[in-house]
Amino acid sequence: RRLADSAGEASPSVPTNAVIAAPSARPLPPEPPADQREGVCAVQIRGDGVAGRRRFVASSSTMGDVFAFASSLFAGGEVPPFRLVTRFPRKVFELTNCGDKTMEELGVGAGQEAFMMERT
Repeated sequence: RRLADSAGEASPSVPTNAVIAAPSARPLPPEPPADQREGVCAVQIRGDGVAGRRRFVASSSTMGDVFAFASSLFAGGEVPPFRLVTRFPRKVFELTNCGDKTMEELGVGAGQEAFMMERT
């Protein structure tokens, strides 16, 4: 598994060449209480004409949960295959290779993270 960076180099955690399909409908974990700040990541998703924000517990929520949230933004419409990408530093997440890993395991911890949806 490899995780790509902005220089096009990769580390051995998440492959970057796999094409993914949109995640199947899956229930999202409940959002943490509004007053909980410790261990919470506020995620912003943008791209392909959709945008949304949601909070996740980074130690227990998986990237599959983040992909499910991104898919839910299409409101019943067809969900194109996509990957999630951070900008600074550039990291590429693909469901087939990291969907079962927690956000924390993949370096997405407490705080805020913006993801762009890129069609594959």
